[in-house]
Amino acid sequence: MTSKIRFVAFLFAAVFVLTLVSCEKKAPADVFDGFISAVASCDAKNASEFVSSDSYIERFSDALSSSDEFGRKTLCDVYSLIKFTIVSANVERDEAGDDVVISDLDRQTMRIDISLPDLASLMSLTMSEMMFSSKQKCDVMRDFLDDGTVGRYITKMTLDVVMTKENGEWKLPFSQNENKQLYDALGINSFAPWLLG
Repeated sequence: MTSKIRFVAFLFAAVFVLTLVSCEKKAPADVFDGFISAVASCDAKNASEFVSSDSYIERFSDALSSSDEFGRKTLCDVYSLIKFTIVSANVERDEAGDDVVISDLDRQTMRIDISLPDLASLMSLTMSEMMFSSKQKCDVMRDFLDDGTVGRYITKMTLDVVMTKENGEWKLPFSQNENKQLYDALGINSFAPWLLG
């Protein structure tokens, strides 16, 4: 009888530990990594879980759902070139350009170094190539991926990425003041619908 009681006690302890581990909240760095990974794999549904407003992801989602497999694969291959490193956390620049440490428990800023395809240049190159060939956008972009053109148009920047807590979980907000430079660089609402449209 005592071995049954020990087994049941062990079972309850194991369930309790697993419950605690599964309920663990994601850190801001994990949320950012998850968002970039979802964008790179063209998973709009997963990407929307990391942002504070699904409305920003809607055009991305619509473009993906209305495109064919070739278009989605091409877009994913462009986005797979995104690389980033978190340089520091809880530091952002003030209006004078000086670094300020943030102590707000519901807001965190991460400074990241990110390299990603220069989407504006690639759009321009693609449009130029389309004028001289009978190819569609995705066909031209696939050629640019295959011949290394996309890899030659990589831009590097340092960004302050703002994270805010929403219902106890870290999210990436979007506004004219928060993360606009990141979202513009990713081209979720411009490049993706343009390429797949």
